Amino acid sequence: MNMKLTSLLSERTESTRITIAGVSFRVFGHENRLYLLPETTKDLDLIEEKGGKEAFIENETFPFLESVTGIKWQWDQNNPGAGHIFEVDLDVVIQSLKGA
Repeated sequence: MNMKLTSLLSERTESTRITIAGVSFRVFGHENRLYLLPETTKDLDLIEEKGGKEAFIENETFPFLESVTGIKWQWDQNNPGAGHIFEVDLDVVIQSLKGA
């Protein structure tokens, strides 16, 4: 489910701001998803300078999120907007539980 930015901002959700590799994001959680929205056009330009959205996510965002949370994440590649949407990688969780 892709959510409009205006809907996300109007709902009461927990949010914070983080910086990954010099790019500032506003972060929201909604319906078991993590939304990272670049704060300014300068942040969007910096993502492009670092190889574009996909490269930035693979090289910067995943390592940051996984090191801070200890959780393996999946990227919602069907999101056409500037924001980055992530979900917990449940396959990794299930594999971890098999060994418990």
